[in-house]
Amino acid sequence: MQILLSIKSGKEVVQQIVTQNVITATNNKRVYESEDVIRFYAEQSDLQKPEATILNELRNRLPKMSMLDIGVGAGRTTTHFAVLAKEYLGIDYSSKMINSCLAKFQKYPARISFRTADARTMKLFKDNSFDFVLFSFNGIDYMDHDERIRTLLEIQRIIRKGGYFCFSSHNLNFLLKKCSIQLSKHPAIYASRVFQLLQMRLLNKKEVWKAIRNPSRNAKHTMVNDGAMDFRLKTYYISPVEQLKQLSELGYANTKMYSLTSGKEITNPSNSVDNWIYYLSQIP
Repeated sequence: MQILLSIKSGKEVVQQIVTQNVITATNNKRVYESEDVIRFYAEQSDLQKPEATILNELRNRLPKMSMLDIGVGAGRTTTHFAVLAKEYLGIDYSSKMINSCLAKFQKYPARISFRTADARTMKLFKDNSFDFVLFSFNGIDYMDHDERIRTLLEIQRIIRKGGYFCFSSHNLNFLLKKCSIQLSKHPAIYASRVFQLLQMRLLNKKEVWKAIRNPSRNAKHTMVNDGAMDFRLKTYYISPVEQLKQLSELGYANTKMYSLTSGKEITNPSNSVDNWIYYLSQIP
């Protein structure tokens, strides 16, 4: 009975979220400027395994590179990349995140700087301005498909020939597992998993849910409310095969994929079930 009551009360909470928190680009920015989200990012300091792998691959080249760190947040990646790059600029569309970086890194050299800017329109940067662009921690997944394509084109424009672009993105192949009930011998854990799944079902349209649950995986990408930041954000999921195709069609080349769990290069994109994947591409 306690489990059923928890689910019933949880449903009422979810319905309130649906009514009060319509997910839009404006709302996303508001979320990233909220105190709890800034605090969450400020507490992050370690590189994810694929980031560490890619840093090591570029380590000898970074001293000659001008680097742009998009969606820099509170500076998690700054401490690792900025000290190696010839020039380093961190940007974020949340001014509060940038203020956090300015306070945290005020004693760093002048070649390391920060400014408020939106990845979807980077007219402040000329063509071929950077040798390396990083967009980490799935920042690109919190915009819709059209905005994503526009952003990828903008990034392609500002990278010099032979330069690199690294980003991470949620893996559509992982969603079926995420949207299935994981059994547990502990009633409280099992109830929590059921409740989270109920929240996801209530916050996503029927056609989205069918696309997720379809074993044939006909969907190539979709926007899902997967619980990110207490169900305040919608997340873009894309299959690795489709992401490689998307990059190729937009002018990126020699793309490598890296596993979130091992940090190693992925050789078979169809079989990858990591929650998210890191991609490293070049501009030919």
